[in-house]
Amino acid sequence: MIVLLPLFDYYQPDRIQFVFLFQYGLGFFLGQENDNQQGAADEPTVRTAQAGAQQETLQNSIGMSLTLIPAGELSIPSANASRPQNELKKRQIPNSFFIGTCEVTNKQYYAVTRSAQHRYKPANRPATKVSWAEAVAFCRRLSAIAAEQQLGHVSRLPTELEWEYACRAGTQTAFSFPGTNVKLAAYGWFASNANGTAHAVGTRKANPWGLFDMHGNNYEWCYDAYGPYLDNSNKTLEDTLQIEKLTETKLRVIRGGAFVNRTVNVRSANRDAYLPAIRNDPVIGFRTVRTYPKGVST
Repeated sequence: MIVLLPLFDYYQPDRIQFVFLFQYGLGFFLGQENDNQQGAADEPTVRTAQAGAQQETLQNSIGMSLTLIPAGELSIPSANASRPQNELKKRQIPNSFFIGTCEVTNKQYYAVTRSAQHRYKPANRPATKVSWAEAVAFCRRLSAIAAEQQLGHVSRLPTELEWEYACRAGTQTAFSFPGTNVKLAAYGWFASNANGTAHAVGTRKANPWGLFDMHGNNYEWCYDAYGPYLDNSNKTLEDTLQIEKLTETKLRVIRGGAFVNRTVNVRSANRDAYLPAIRNDPVIGFRTVRTYPKGVST
């Protein structure tokens, strides 16, 4: 079955892209620009709390590595063509948070869910063919593990704002590394180097905050329903997390691009959407966010 969906670019809101969603993943026909071109100039501004040369990492009860992301601010150019082009929408990330150093793997997914379809897949490749609802359920089941509960740890999907902030890692360029797009092959798996398949997590270079596979390998689910990006500067994390209670049928945000995509679709700013109930797409995975232990100041 082929589904035709409109996708919106928050830098060009008057342009609607119609994308075919089919079993091999969305975005395959997107991105007609030259893969060697220089990154776009109209990128968000990122301000962060001082981050050390070596980010703090920890392992949870199933051996999943998580990286500490400092508090800060993400500013995005206005999507309203009638407003000044230098007007920025600013969103605060008031508290530090931990995010998966890599995408959730088949081994980790099986450890929590005992999913038969993931048991015999390559252990260190991203867990795919997981719907948004199943990714949310994974986070809940992980949070329910006794060792996690004793420490007050709660896992969930990242919000779209958290995802992009973590991906950029303090950078303002099209990708989280300096220079032209020819360097992308060192940092991510995409159409030009992936040979049509996902690869083991953490096998390309990390971004400046130590996160792997933020550009390509697999799309990643975010918590948010798809809509105008940063449409409300006063929207809080709690507001975003209420979305799930409204409906599980609205399109959900996916970020990062995948091994089937060209350069344009694995940029830090690129955003796409997918139906939350679909679970048979081999190009969509996810990573988790974990709260600080109770009583710890951020």
